[in-house]
Amino acid sequence: MPIGNELGPRYYAGTIITLAGVHNRTLAIWLAAAVAFTNFAFTIVGVLAVDRSGRRKLTLGSMAGVIAALVVLGAAFYVGQHDSPLVRARCGVWCGVLAPSVAARHVGT
Repeated sequence: MPIGNELGPRYYAGTIITLAGVHNRTLAIWLAAAVAFTNFAFTIVGVLAVDRSGRRKLTLGSMAGVIAALVVLGAAFYVGQHDSPLVRARCGVWCGVLAPSVAARHVGT
């Protein structure tokens, strides 16, 4: 089970979407599928862009995007944990302590 790497948000996309307030399970599954399809589509775009731009530019640009996405995800968990008893009960220590430390470890590598 991928918990502490970049696959975590995709693996748990349905749960994250449900915790974000989408209570219809079918809609949550379709939204998770949209996340997976977006990942697939931009993987193809990335493979094609390597040939045109070069690895260095793409690596630096993608690291900026990863950092921004992790900040947004962390902020969403922070707000959700402090404003939602359901999220606080389900996430517990993971959202408050472990997730930021895992994210910081991966950004630093």
